[in-house]
Amino acid sequence: MTKAVTTLAQISDVHLPYSYRLSLRDWNIKRALGFLNWQRGRRFVHRQETVDMLIADMKAQRPDHITVTGDLVNLGLPQEYHAAETWLQSLGTPETVTVIPGNHDIYCPVPTDQSCCTSWSAYMSSDALGQSIGFGGSGGFPYVRQVGPVGLICVNSAMPTPPFVARGRVGGQQRDALSTAVHHVASAGLLAVVLIHHPPLVGLAPKRRALEDADQLAALIAQNPIDLVLYGHNHRDSITWVSSSQGVSRPVAVCGAASGSAARRHKGEPLARYYLYEVRTGREATRVSRICRGLSEPHGTVVEIERQDVLVKSAQAGKV
Repeated sequence: MTKAVTTLAQISDVHLPYSYRLSLRDWNIKRALGFLNWQRGRRFVHRQETVDMLIADMKAQRPDHITVTGDLVNLGLPQEYHAAETWLQSLGTPETVTVIPGNHDIYCPVPTDQSCCTSWSAYMSSDALGQSIGFGGSGGFPYVRQVGPVGLICVNSAMPTPPFVARGRVGGQQRDALSTAVHHVASAGLLAVVLIHHPPLVGLAPKRRALEDADQLAALIAQNPIDLVLYGHNHRDSITWVSSSQGVSRPVAVCGAASGSAARRHKGEPLARYYLYEVRTGREATRVSRICRGLSEPHGTVVEIERQDVLVKSAQAGKV
């Protein structure tokens, strides 16, 4: 029986601090530049104690499921992947936590058996719903999971890139599979919620940090029965509304997340935040509210920052 209220939590871009000694074989130009960037600035921004504070508050809200939308680590090192796996285990079991990779998680080419997709495979694989519609196995994208009245369709937009570049790409094969998965989820009477790291629309990120096929993904969002899109990458919270061509009167909310570890403001980015998506199912309609919680000031406590409805969907058919 579906609960009257199902709550999804989202945290993103935690950039878990690291203290590993890098061997010579770990170094390349991109990692060296990333290391300098971390040492000169980002290590003072992304703080473990801030992540811990947000997670403690999140757990106190008792969400039904936690989603992590990428950039768990910084330099894409196997040592970081193992540490991040331990952190994921502290969040919950693979049945209650879902993860997608970000550009810092797939930072440089690494052997498959040392990749984040291998280390975190239990948190990146389809459940019974996904397997029943043909999205089984681990390490493949998109993968599909059900959380009460919600179907999570989880996309990988990350790829290794040259220095000073943080672009992403979904690719034609994954876009086709995404469209298929969305229709299966919608046909099952579930809300179709897409998770992706990079902003999925044109103009939401500068070219060197943007999704290469954002125009095609934006068209896919408009042309398929997608109810909600959650992403990270920009370290800013935002909501962009996309008009749907599916006979729907209410546009689709494409929701960006700020960093979940920012202890101080940096280049216009807000302090650490996470998000709760409360899905209320009723006889007349399903309503989704987005609650933003985080720091309102440095060294402060976690408070509610904003609350907004992002979806009202009629029980009969389209959105209203």
